[in-house]
Amino acid sequence: MAIQKQRSVERHIAQASERRQSRIHQREAARLAALESQVCPAKEERRTAAKFPKRDVVMLKQIFDMYDADGSGSIDRTEFLRGLHKFSPGAPAASASGSHKNLLGAAEAQERSAAEITSNEKVVVDLAESLFCAMDKNKDGSVEFVELLKLFYPTATRAEVRIMLGWVEKRRTAKSLDNFRLSDEQRRQAQAMFAMYDKDRSGTIDAAEFREAMQRCGFNSEETDAMFAEADVDGNGDMDLEEFTELMRTALFHGGNLTFSMIYSPI
Repeated sequence: MAIQKQRSVERHIAQASERRQSRIHQREAARLAALESQVCPAKEERRTAAKFPKRDVVMLKQIFDMYDADGSGSIDRTEFLRGLHKFSPGAPAASASGSHKNLLGAAEAQERSAAEITSNEKVVVDLAESLFCAMDKNKDGSVEFVELLKLFYPTATRAEVRIMLGWVEKRRTAKSLDNFRLSDEQRRQAQAMFAMYDKDRSGTIDAAEFREAMQRCGFNSEETDAMFAEADVDGNGDMDLEEFTELMRTALFHGGNLTFSMIYSPI
């Protein structure tokens, strides 16, 4: 009996030791994986650049941007067909500085009018539809660059596609309010609006005038008072043209593509 008990204890000790060793191995594996993740991105990018030359990906993006006439980040059927006509084989060659390859491997061409459409161009139209459908993987009627990448590099993994997209991603410099300036037209609009709100022609907008104007534009009293207090920098209870223009500049900066007519209604 004592022997059996001793063996049971030894077995439990051995199992506990095995579990402890297993946990140690797991922690060590996790630590190594974390270290590997810190150095792997650079290695992965080098492997991707060797497998899918960065120069070719950048050139493909340049071609894509040529077809993306409106700069929307995607190519619709109209843009694609127009691009094929513009850069189709057989068209008069452009100057060396303006020459480009296109998605079909054609080189150096210039735009031709609709009256010049020939039977060869009919073939281009038919081919364009087939190629467009092949590129438009999600069938939404437009082609994004990631879809083009997947068509040209079907063996690329998700990680490799992300790396290739990073090669051509445009780094945008963050804008700050200090660097934001109104255009001449926006300043004229601000002056006209100021004159509209200055109903007593005193050269300033008082709190009552501003409140009336903003309420007609859909702002409540609390919002109006907060805006007026922010604009009234010198705290004299009136808003002059300079203060009003600064309020407009701040509103347009934070509002992105908002226009004056979208923010305020005529009185």
